[in-house]
Amino acid sequence: MDSIIVNNHTFIYGKLLYGNKVRDDFMELLGGGKKVQLLRYYTCRFIKGRDVSSYSAPDPDRYVLKKEYYIRRSNEVAELIKVNKKSILQLLEDKREYVQTLIKKNKLKIGKEDDLIKVFNHYNSLF
Repeated sequence: MDSIIVNNHTFIYGKLLYGNKVRDDFMELLGGGKKVQLLRYYTCRFIKGRDVSSYSAPDPDRYVLKKEYYIRRSNEVAELIKVNKKSILQLLEDKREYVQTLIKKNKLKIGKEDDLIKVFNHYNSLF
């Protein structure tokens, strides 16, 4: 199975570099195309609550959901990216001028997910 769709969200199965290991897992496809894909990877961690003691109240167990952004070029292994203007422009270096023009003209903020998706979709439309 290459992908699944849940509530209009597409999850693709592929390889990603997680820490220093390559793992196979599902990632959410946010944008992009054949050249570069923008992906979001979810990890969930269980944190055990603190037990009751005579000095403190108990803390409940909880889950922490973490979202990280990855890019994948031409079905290669997906790699973690930093979401800031400088690193995105370095990743898209071959069309840097066009991407910078888009960001300035539309006053995009790379830290906002919707704007980040617009940048990757525009980049892929240049090919």
